[in-house]
Amino acid sequence: PVRCASLGACGRLVLTGSADGRAAISDARTLQRVATLAVGSPVWSCCWCAGSGDALLCCGSQDGAVSVFDTRNTAGALGRSLCEGTSKPVVSLAGVAPGCVLAGTVGGVFYSTDAPAGLGSTARWQPVCRGNCIGIGIGTSTGTSTSTSTAAAAFRLGSGTAFRVFACGGRGAAPAAVDEVGF
Repeated sequence: PVRCASLGACGRLVLTGSADGRAAISDARTLQRVATLAVGSPVWSCCWCAGSGDALLCCGSQDGAVSVFDTRNTAGALGRSLCEGTSKPVVSLAGVAPGCVLAGTVGGVFYSTDAPAGLGSTARWQPVCRGNCIGIGIGTSTGTSTSTSTAAAAFRLGSGTAFRVFACGGRGAAPAAVDEVGF
């Protein structure tokens, strides 16, 4: 079964991830499969890398790894790294800026700016917040948060654009406090 889906930046391609350890790229209009990617572990989350058009994508898997693929050469992953160095499932992914990926696990939310390099074994994952993450949502930052059910952090990206990232606590857990982080 399909566990996640993400529409490409250009609106032409759809990325899906499934429990069988594969991801698929399909034409958004016809739903015809364009490519199948071997991730190697059940896929829990997927996203397109910001700023790459429909070229780079990430898949988060049950074994705690994030894999980066290039749609121009789907023979194998460009790289694969364990998020936060553990085997906790990557339940949510978001490409928030060129080269920057947020990954939500049951241990917290982490970011890496190593996506263009393929997130190899030397990828650095920095914590944003700790706690049980069940999802990440991206929205334009207003500088204030009216939500009482999410922890939120304002991110200033290299271009000076601000985003607000929401990391939801799961199973009734109180959200962790989040500090402002700059990439």
